[in-house]
Amino acid sequence: MSDIASILYGHEGICVYSVVFGDVIVCEITKDKIYFCSKNCKGETFFVNNRGKSYDDGECLIFPSKTERNWAKFISRSEERRVG
Repeated sequence: MSDIASILYGHEGICVYSVVFGDVIVCEITKDKIYFCSKNCKGETFFVNNRGKSYDDGECLIFPSKTERNWAKFISRSEERRVG
């Protein structure tokens, strides 16, 4: 998935996994940035670009969970919740 921001749009407040910070809460999503707060960092907000990277040529830093690295599965679970 190349545009994680569009996948997460409308899911502010959910917990996702960051390889840097562990479990984080998605605070705000814009077309080119995803802002999140670490559960362990007192009130600090961090961000990645719309592809989940700090730098364009870097690695993705956020995933649906620690064990799930496939954003396509996040989409299908989200659709199931909306229908149900």
